[in-house]
Amino acid sequence: MDFTAFNSRAAAETGAPMTILHPVTGEHIMHGEEACKVIVRGTESPTAQAALAALRKARMADKQPEAAEGDKSMTDLHAELVAAAVPLIMGFEHVSLGDRALTAADAREFLDLNMVMLDLDGDGKPKSLSFAEQVLRFAGQRANFLPKQPRG
Repeated sequence: MDFTAFNSRAAAETGAPMTILHPVTGEHIMHGEEACKVIVRGTESPTAQAALAALRKARMADKQPEAAEGDKSMTDLHAELVAAAVPLIMGFEHVSLGDRALTAADAREFLDLNMVMLDLDGDGKPKSLSFAEQVLRFAGQRANFLPKQPRG
């Protein structure tokens, strides 16, 4: 059997469309009959791996020894999520701000429209996901990039 069908790194580099979920209801956001989508590169892709390595390296170089992880604000956490998600966004479908259709260059602006929220109910289940959280979760799931049943 030809195992190129399992090349998840190449599939992740190609990217896949992720339907954007409403950050409160979790339902698909639609533009008429069409789903609003972000084209996402998977975290296994060489491009994503290089970008994430550069982020880690920059974070380590910037590390303040006296700053504890527990001292991070929600704004700090959001900024880290956005920095990790921006290189994963390849484009958009049916997404605009005003009359301007978004492109990959607008990824940060899109991701900054909302931010991560605390689980105030305390049950550990997310009540809503920010756009950055949605992109990162999607990008980290191999099944979003590989075919369900490879032909062999």
